[in-house]
Amino acid sequence: MNRFLIGLILSFFATNQFGEVDEYNVPVAVQDCLKAGDAKDLELSSRLNPFFLRGDFDGDHKLDYAVLVIQHGSAKQGIAVCLAGHHSPMVIGAGRMFAFEGGRQFDDLKYFDAWKIDDDTPDRRPSPIERIHLIAKERGSGLIYWNGKTFRWEQLGI
Repeated sequence: MNRFLIGLILSFFATNQFGEVDEYNVPVAVQDCLKAGDAKDLELSSRLNPFFLRGDFDGDHKLDYAVLVIQHGSAKQGIAVCLAGHHSPMVIGAGRMFAFEGGRQFDDLKYFDAWKIDDDTPDRRPSPIERIHLIAKERGSGLIYWNGKTFRWEQLGI
């Protein structure tokens, strides 16, 4: 009986700690970015590993961050992109509408189960900007890229 009780207590603590992001693992630039007024309904998510990516997403040769977030209340998943020199994030999903190629809109990234940095052009030459490669395993993938004004979506596979 004591083993069962100890196991139950340990599983409770393990369950509560899973999914939380340790504040000591969050870069200061991301912490500052997410304190902005239009990001107050968001919290960090550790749904995917890693929970943030670093790269030059807008081609200014400065380090930017993309971090997984979840919207309070709706539980919609998304990405907050913190560009160097900007005070608030650009949010993709997490309750904010974003357009796929062809105009189809979405506001939740819950179907994606992997992500990484993609810095290759179609002919495999290095790109001047790094892109976020979102992957829905066995369903498709696409790139989120900066077009000079905003982030856009390019479908890669279905």
